[in-house]
Amino acid sequence: MENFIVTGSFMKYIHAGNGQRLRLSKSYVGGHNFLKFELGRCLLNERLVESGKSAEWLAKDLLIKPERVCDFMENKRVMPLKIAISIADSIGCDVRALYELIPHDNEAKGASRNNG
Repeated sequence: MENFIVTGSFMKYIHAGNGQRLRLSKSYVGGHNFLKFELGRCLLNERLVESGKSAEWLAKDLLIKPERVCDFMENKRVMPLKIAISIADSIGCDVRALYELIPHDNEAKGASRNNG
């Protein structure tokens, strides 16, 4: 299963389990770089509880240090894409369920910058 597709120089999509896809493209408006989504807090602890697994189990399963897993859960570090995909596969969740995704309304920002 392909999780990410790059369709242009700055456009990426994540495929959702329900056949939809979530756009994660960068927009360049007025020389400014805007992301379509910002990561909120890490939801790994909640996903581990739902799966009945522990952070220690996950660290052993992925052959990484338990401290690194804790850093993700405490928002001290953002998961690299490869690790996020591996974590989601290990605990049986969608990769998008590992973080709160906060959408940005960049069209309004871009319009106001271009008009002003």
